[in-house]
Amino acid sequence: MRPWLRRSLLGCGGALLVAGLAVGAFLLTQTGHRVRDTLRLLIDSQEPDPVATGEDVLQYLEHHRDRCSLAVWDVGDEDAGVFFDADTPRPLASAMKVLPLALYGERLESGAWDAGEPVAVADLERYYLPHTDGEAHPAAMADLDGGLTLDGVARAMIRFSDNAAADWLLHRLGREAVDEGAARLLGAGQGPIHPLSGTLLIAQRDGGAGGDVATDAWALSTRLGSDAAWREELQARAREEGPGLPLSAQLELSHGLDNQASARAWARLMERLFADPRPGVAFARRHLAWPMAFEQNRQDFTMLATKGGSLPGTLTAAYYAETKGGRRRVLALFLHDVPFATWLALSQSFAQQKLERKLLLEDDALSQLHHRGW
Repeated sequence: MRPWLRRSLLGCGGALLVAGLAVGAFLLTQTGHRVRDTLRLLIDSQEPDPVATGEDVLQYLEHHRDRCSLAVWDVGDEDAGVFFDADTPRPLASAMKVLPLALYGERLESGAWDAGEPVAVADLERYYLPHTDGEAHPAAMADLDGGLTLDGVARAMIRFSDNAAADWLLHRLGREAVDEGAARLLGAGQGPIHPLSGTLLIAQRDGGAGGDVATDAWALSTRLGSDAAWREELQARAREEGPGLPLSAQLELSHGLDNQASARAWARLMERLFADPRPGVAFARRHLAWPMAFEQNRQDFTMLATKGGSLPGTLTAAYYAETKGGRRRVLALFLHDVPFATWLALSQSFAQQKLERKLLLEDDALSQLHHRGW
């Protein structure tokens, strides 16, 4: 049977992953804890843990609870939910794109933005680093039905996990508005959210002024968007070098550079989005409902909405689901420091999605977790 989502949720970005295992020079430049983290991901397990089913994944998590954060509850009844390490900030990968989507919806609702506003594809491509997003950006642009609009940017960001679309939208919002939105929608201690292109450039050693990651990422992304000569040099180099970032750069993204927030904050963001009755917000959040295109999901759910992401050793997902029986549930599951072989196995089997489906679909799933000691 075809998995329920099957289309890879991998983001920040998708098949950019796994471009080689040469990490020696990288290791020599890292501090002790990063060397330890990198080695753990690469050699902690030479063979993948058995993670073919949802139950396999649950058992894996029960034996490695230091590697996961979970928050799941029925809408309106957070106190009765299941939480494990739910308030620890962890890497988000492309799940971070839910925040700019939420802010986009607010701009539509206020009338400040028009979803049908034309957008030049070339404007998005000012933030595009070839072969770093699993070809998500080319796929999104190839799928355009007519010209690109502001709403098309939101669709590319969520449906295709287009990093260039996300960064264009972040810059359209502006750092001050993104920081304010993160503080308001996520709560204290979360974020800040910063552009993906700038983060990738820090990882590639093409920049970074020695400040905090968010400031450097915004600065590098801003330069990428405005400095045509520098951008063309970087893009030409990326095209020449071919698909994928070095694994060393990807590991650094996972361990020190990626956007971070807690599972509880992200589940609350999904709940907030789908509890908000304003038309503009509803217009934006429909992009998250892309799984409803599949018949299997329409048979089980009135609404299924999600955004996920992946980096080596990291898998993230946030959901809102409403079953045919009317039960509404939100879920965020963040896996981090997963040994490399096991991460590869999960990326191929999508077994974590089978566990997520069970937790969203079965009415007694939360009580089952409580019974197992979660």
